[in-house]
Amino acid sequence: MEKRDAKVSFSRAGNGIGAKLPMSVPLLKKFGITQDEREVEIIYNEEEQTILIRKKK
Repeated sequence: MEKRDAKVSFSRAGNGIGAKLPMSVPLLKKFGITQDEREVEIIYNEEEQTILIRKKK
């Protein structure tokens, strides 16, 4: 298992606020995420307060 610390970036987007979470390119390569195949699923477990990110099949 690999652990990395990151900070969420917030910015104005139209009438609201947008957020981005930076991920390193080597980590994205391990996921198999490329510029052409970049769709992911984000699953939030409210009980455990965890977020699971996986490549969409």
